[in-house]
Amino acid sequence: MYKPLSIFLLILLAGCSHMTQHDKNTSIKTDDQTSSEQIYWVNSWQRTCQGVGERLCLQVQKINQDNQEQANIENWSLFYAPIEGFDYELGYVYKIRVKETQLPAAQVPADASSIRYELLEVLDKQADETLRLHDIWALKELNGRDIESMTALNDRQQRPSLEFNLNKMQVFGTDSCNRLSGGIETLGQGRIEFGALASTLMACPDMKLADEFTQALNQIKHYQLSDLKLTLLNADEQSILEFKKVD
Repeated sequence: MYKPLSIFLLILLAGCSHMTQHDKNTSIKTDDQTSSEQIYWVNSWQRTCQGVGERLCLQVQKINQDNQEQANIENWSLFYAPIEGFDYELGYVYKIRVKETQLPAAQVPADASSIRYELLEVLDKQADETLRLHDIWALKELNGRDIESMTALNDRQQRPSLEFNLNKMQVFGTDSCNRLSGGIETLGQGRIEFGALASTLMACPDMKLADEFTQALNQIKHYQLSDLKLTLLNADEQSILEFKKVD
């Protein structure tokens, strides 16, 4: 007479055992999302990057013992993932504390990061004038001489100028005769260095201004911005080229 009750108890125990094992698996899966905290520098402008298509990415670097006080302008890395809760504003260098959570493979969307990034705290936010370079600048002085006092420009020549594209880290312009283009190798904290500059091959009647301008660009190591004026300086921080912003 007790056999049906015994069978019922066995079934009930088996069911509870199954539920307990299911709950354990869920808990393990949740615990598998390991997290850590990191501190990042975030640069004041974004760079063009490639994902599914071309877009803009943050530039970051993790803080370590070698760069606690200031970001190293040569160590920026493109950051392809979003940082949840981070309200980024162009023109500012940030120091932020971020929680990084490693997601289980089954929870990672296609073409997405396997790590979820969440902002914990903005530790510092400083205005950075570097972004102001992202414009067109017309030459005003070359090696201390006013451009107007130099060789008069003829019909085939233009005033030398430079256009900076910080998203692509490139510079374009004219030396008064030929078009110039090339990469920006180093930029930030008052420092700037150009890579090799390519040039068209037009031959103008007077190449003196063009040659001197090109030679000056090869000496540039620093920059200064003041109102609508851009000054490019050599390694000794002597003014070589002075530009005014084009309206």
